[in-house]
Amino acid sequence: MTGNLFINGQLYQSPAFDIPSIVDRVGGGDAFASGVLHGLLSDESPQTIIDFATLATAMKHTVHGDVNQFSVEEIQLLMKNGTKEIKR
Repeated sequence: MTGNLFINGQLYQSPAFDIPSIVDRVGGGDAFASGVLHGLLSDESPQTIIDFATLATAMKHTVHGDVNQFSVEEIQLLMKNGTKEIKR
């Protein structure tokens, strides 16, 4: 799974995240949108915004239900560790 963000005439692309076993896709779009909004409201760089949003939606795909159950800190920790495969 990868994400793209086009802002100020520039295209930003997240790394690709592998999700070996999708549990539930419902809520994935909401998780992505909320990740983008979080980044914009936090005045993050465009690359950080798309990386965070894509990882948030990838993580959401690993749990049941329509709500992302992961905290900002958990997503940021995975970003910092440079993970490419999402396992639960």
